[in-house]
Amino acid sequence: MREEDIHHDRPLIFRERSSSIEFVWRWLVRHNRVRGEYFTLNRAILENTVRHYINDLGILKRRYAIDDLAQSQKMAGLTAGAILRFRPAVPIDGTCDEEHIKNDSSNEMLAVFHGINVCTDHYVKNYGASYESLSAFLKTPRCEDWVNKNVYLLKERNYTPEALVMIFEGFCLANFPEAIEKELKDINKS
Repeated sequence: MREEDIHHDRPLIFRERSSSIEFVWRWLVRHNRVRGEYFTLNRAILENTVRHYINDLGILKRRYAIDDLAQSQKMAGLTAGAILRFRPAVPIDGTCDEEHIKNDSSNEMLAVFHGINVCTDHYVKNYGASYESLSAFLKTPRCEDWVNKNVYLLKERNYTPEALVMIFEGFCLANFPEAIEKELKDINKS
């Protein structure tokens, strides 16, 4: 299957993914999950991040013969991989010392929470999942533990974008089981 044969609207995907990464970054700053006084998103690096994601998405669609939209967990994992490869959250000029830079996990937090956002939006908009259940999950020690383990994995260990897809698939299975069942029925009908 050639790239041209795959439904792949690059400009639309570029706008959507850029907007969602920027939205999650603002949310992380507002909720003190990242140090907004020291770090910001770099526009040029963000654009490279999104372009890389789009290319990976095309490869994934060819590999798995996906001719329509990819599942949210695949988008979340591929975007997380691109965020971690290009690291669009950068120190604000002159405001951050080396110790802050070395210990910072802004890009890892962005990757994790962007994945949560992509998956949640998909299952709420398309399969009737509720933001309330996710909101409740985000307030639990279980969520904090899950986020911290993922940040550690992304910062200190080895992973692939496809392994990140599986992490977000597990997240979806745990948080949106009814929506996953509806989605599987829809997929099997096609």
